[in-house]
Amino acid sequence: MHAIESAETTSIEDSSSADLVAEMNAKRKRIRFWPLALLGAGGLCITAAQFNAPRWVMITLGAIGLAATLAVAIWDQLRKTTVLMYELEPEIEDKLEQLQTAIKKLASCGGTWHVSAKGMVTDWKRNAGAGHLVSRRGIRIGTTTNPAYVKTNVATPSIPVGRQTLYFFPDKVLIFEPHGVGAVSYENLNVHASPTRFIESESVPRDATIVDYTWRFVNKKGGPDRRFNNNRRLPITLYEDISFASNSGLNELIQISRTGCGSDLRSAIAALSPAQSGW
Repeated sequence: MHAIESAETTSIEDSSSADLVAEMNAKRKRIRFWPLALLGAGGLCITAAQFNAPRWVMITLGAIGLAATLAVAIWDQLRKTTVLMYELEPEIEDKLEQLQTAIKKLASCGGTWHVSAKGMVTDWKRNAGAGHLVSRRGIRIGTTTNPAYVKTNVATPSIPVGRQTLYFFPDKVLIFEPHGVGAVSYENLNVHASPTRFIESESVPRDATIVDYTWRFVNKKGGPDRRFNNNRRLPITLYEDISFASNSGLNELIQISRTGCGSDLRSAIAALSPAQSGW
């Protein structure tokens, strides 16, 4: 199996996004002080209890401690948040709506997966006649959720790809993971979609097209190998692979259960590139 994965998130950036990425990463590294405030409030209450303070004093100290902790938590949030506000021309709004519609189509598919690795098959007889294997995990594509520590006035659809998540902003894709942020402008984002035949050993999604059948264990002629018990019949479905790549290190692959959605996404992203959109 060969892993399909991106470079470290903080190294994925265009020159046009360098300042933004640096700012976001610097803010996300800032220490949160609210746990210290909560610890201090708790220590104050413990100290008061040791001196047998009246109940009303304990209640007052507890309320003050919680209020102070909440205030510090809000301050932490503001310190770590990056504000991205957009003033969009009607033409850009239309193109952004096309992108959001394309991603909603992906989200509506009966099956959506992130493919983390692919490998060639050496023993095809014991792998339902497959020429290659994939390692994949089901994902949920978001349509409205904004990333943490970002305040914006636009909806940002998202696609989770392993440890990273791609968020689609009006002018670029921001790549988030727990410890860093990267960015790729639409001009430098390569999207490729292609149909793929997949031997499905799990449940078949409601919108998938079954194009053929095979067996868990096959003989040389492609029929069932009678030497194996419980040799069940498996459907061959027609899915679609969609890859995201950039020269700066982005390299991700998702699979969806319905063909045709990838071309809509590719066209919408191409329309938002600077040459087409006028950014």
